[in-house]
Amino acid sequence: KIPRFAVRSANYLYLSIPGGMGDVLGIQSDSREMPFYRAGYADAVSTTRIKLPATTAAVHLLPEDMIWQLPSSLGVLQFTTEIVEEDGRPVELAIRRSIKMNPAVVPPEAYPTLLEMSRQLNHPNTRTLLIELAE
Repeated sequence: KIPRFAVRSANYLYLSIPGGMGDVLGIQSDSREMPFYRAGYADAVSTTRIKLPATTAAVHLLPEDMIWQLPSSLGVLQFTTEIVEEDGRPVELAIRRSIKMNPAVVPPEAYPTLLEMSRQLNHPNTRTLLIELAE
């Protein structure tokens, strides 16, 4: 539980979702001449629940739902976001992130795809919320 972790500006709250996926892919360079090797398995699920203020009017910005198939059978990343409503108003957000990764060898020609996925995973739009409050 993290009380008061949003920034308020007029009728809006901005916040970053804690516990993102970060550098789960292990990308360390912009290019590769040799294959990228991942030795182990990873299977993790993270669910973050955010209770919204009673004065919440709308949620304008939140991570998009997505399912990514990683190249070379490396695995799958999935993000889902649910807005829980009561009496027609949003009261809670449930953000679920899951990863299933396998040992794999990604050839150099598939590395740009992996690099772009890593960049998108680390982009602020995967962890930023914008909530409008009623006046």
